[in-house]
Amino acid sequence: MEKARDHRIDNLKGMLIVLVVFAHFCSLLGFENKNVSSVWGFINSFHMATFLVISGFLSYNRVVNRSFGKTICKGLVPYFIAQFGLYILFMATGTQEEFLSFDPSLGVSWLRPYGALWYIFAISVYVLFTSINWDIFRDKLGKVFIFSICVSVIAGYFYTIWYFRFTKLITYYPFFIFGIILRKTDNLKRPKNKGINSLALLASFAVVVLFIRRFRGIIRLAHVFTMEEFGKYEFMFFKYSDACFTVGPIIRIISIAIALIIAMSLLSLFPQRVTILSSLGKNSLYIYIGHWFLLKIINILLLKYTGASTFPSSMPLYGSNLSIVLLFIASFIIARIFSCKTVVRLLHPVLEPNIILNSSEAQ
Repeated sequence: MEKARDHRIDNLKGMLIVLVVFAHFCSLLGFENKNVSSVWGFINSFHMATFLVISGFLSYNRVVNRSFGKTICKGLVPYFIAQFGLYILFMATGTQEEFLSFDPSLGVSWLRPYGALWYIFAISVYVLFTSINWDIFRDKLGKVFIFSICVSVIAGYFYTIWYFRFTKLITYYPFFIFGIILRKTDNLKRPKNKGINSLALLASFAVVVLFIRRFRGIIRLAHVFTMEEFGKYEFMFFKYSDACFTVGPIIRIISIAIALIIAMSLLSLFPQRVTILSSLGKNSLYIYIGHWFLLKIINILLLKYTGASTFPSSMPLYGSNLSIVLLFIASFIIARIFSCKTVVRLLHPVLEPNIILNSSEAQ
């Protein structure tokens, strides 16, 4: 008998996956535009962090039961299939340079997840790593969480390791382990103080907006403050201010705290009933991979016909508030398309083939 779904989680995942699609498609307008960069910075201050908290929460049973086979089938298999699919797409269209890593010495990026695929790879690594060390972590999750934050901050003082996005993996781990803690302590099953959570959410959003407005042009907001990018580069990368080396870790700690507050608030505020977002959350894997392929196809077409992978600034409504609203509507429609039953039925055998490595994990 199938376990009853937690519609609250599905609804939140549904909202987050739409924001993922929207944030990625904002890149088609270019981040030089003030409106685009502001929206992008706001979304990235919490959406992937919240996704990782949810992933930790939902991965608890796999961690405790050491379901290595299921983790490989549900995580690494879709990742490698999608990675290979992108490689074929770039080779077939003569744009294989897109598949090269930032560091030419790494060659073709089989040694690092390409773009958005890092998330699928990261979750698999987190589950496997936490499962292997569960006997050590089980009764010390609070200390592990604090230690992971310290490591996340310290990582900013070293040059980024591009192999398997290692630096980004270790800087994001606190959010995953926080989700594990939530599940183990059973905190989310007794939501209370919704008024306080609402105020905390609004206050956090206000801080993010004020931070974006205050520090634009002084530091590289996209790479210091936001959860999407802060694990990509070391503090010394930022050349907008000589103080980044000392301010960077403070900003990173603040950004982690704000993202966790937002994640907790959202988890307690979403309704426990089926909504228009529920199916999006349930099929978020298909939306996540499908929209990334669609985005790359659009980039390739733009590159072929305009010479750039973004829309030309001469385009009507370029970067206007209306264009951003229309882009959000388009993102929601794209998410709906990739989550519909027909598309899921077609993609399921490809992204989630029935490979059973251990019969005990088949359930």
